[in-house]
Amino acid sequence: MPSIELVYFKAAGRAKAARVAFAMGKVEFTDTRLEGEQFMKLKPSLPRGQLPILKVDGEVFTESMAILRYAGTLAKLYPTDALDQLRVEEALDAQTNFANILLASFMEQDLEKKLALRKEIFEKDFPKNLSFLNEIYSRNSSGFVCDKVTIADLHVAVSLEMLTSGQLDGIPTTCADDYPNLQRLLKQVREIDEFKNYQ
Repeated sequence: MPSIELVYFKAAGRAKAARVAFAMGKVEFTDTRLEGEQFMKLKPSLPRGQLPILKVDGEVFTESMAILRYAGTLAKLYPTDALDQLRVEEALDAQTNFANILLASFMEQDLEKKLALRKEIFEKDFPKNLSFLNEIYSRNSSGFVCDKVTIADLHVAVSLEMLTSGQLDGIPTTCADDYPNLQRLLKQVREIDEFKNYQ
């Protein structure tokens, strides 16, 4: 097994799904969590000045979704069947595209403008994106995108936790209440020990 180090902040953010995947697969890794000051010192040496990064036998990799797919492959949480891979990738891309829409509001520093932007996103983008994810999760009676938990389920669940956390100004904690399949997914993933134990 290679030497693996995942470097991110203490928050769940873009690293929780990979942390959980490694843990579920009993894959040994170093979970390095930086404070803000540590990150600023390290930032000039980081590819594109961003986190997370993954070090594998000293080689540095970026992109949270690439890292998650690698973690899922090692942990056997990424399917080998081509059709199941398609199902996983559809869910991953759907959630990532939705997250990228919301990302613009994080860049806005003016609170009034941020709230106005999030109100527009909440009214316009939340219904169609959450409805689509809800539909994806209606296809399988197990509650997961395939017949068992995959990295897609972890990724979507982490995102739902963030959206319903109350930590995003202008986004109500009830934003996903009308989507029963997503509620079922979140409940089932939250029952996984490794998901409970990792932030």
